[in-house]
Formats: sequence, structure tokens, C-alpha cells
Amino acid sequence: MMPKTASKVILIKDFISADLALRRSANRLFNHIRSIPEKKIIVDFVGIRSITRSFAHQYILRKDKSKKTIKQIHIPRKVKAMFDIVQKPVAEPVARITSSESVESLPLSADSLRF
Repeated sequence: MMPKTASKVILIKDFISADLALRRSANRLFNHIRSIPEKKIIVDFVGIRSITRSFAHQYILRKDKSKKTIKQIHIPRKVKAMFDIVQKPVAEPVARITSSESVESLPLSADSLRF
């Protein structure tokens, strides 16, 4: 029987705040994750009230680059929605300048305006 690998649970609300706002805070979290010996990390989002696009973007970038296995639990719906937004590919431009005198309008869909 193989021994189970220990994992470390990080309650992000206690480590940072219930409101996740700054890229710097995401960097601090991942610097901490990098410094701990466990290879499996569980980030618990219980109690998180809000998240900015900046924090979410930096969190995803650092998570993707991490050599550790990072699992997230108790992700509030608003936080999941923000993670989904920052992971979507960049949409087509709304207008394209075709010459110095004209602008070509591109069609918009409801999906391109949804947050």
C-alpha cells in the first residue's frame, strides 16, 4: 500500500482577506505556497466576499505556473464567475479602423457583453 501524500489546506480568507483585491496579494499567496514543503495544496475559498479581476488574473497565472498540485474548494459563485472571465480568450474587437476616414462596426452578441 502506497503512503498518502500530505496536503496543506490554506484558508485564503485568513491568509489574505475575505475581499481579494490586489495582484500583490495573489503573489504573496503563491510565494507562501512555493515555500511550504507539501506538494499538494488545497486553497479553501470559504468566506470570500469579493474578488477583483486583477487578483483573479494573477491567481490563475501563478497557479498555472506552479509546480505544485493546487485544488480549490468552496469557491463562491461570484469568484468562479470571475475566474471564468479571466480565463476566456480575448474577444474580437468591437470596431476596426479600415482607413483614416472610416470605422467598420463589428456585430456584438449578448455573450460579448455578459459579465
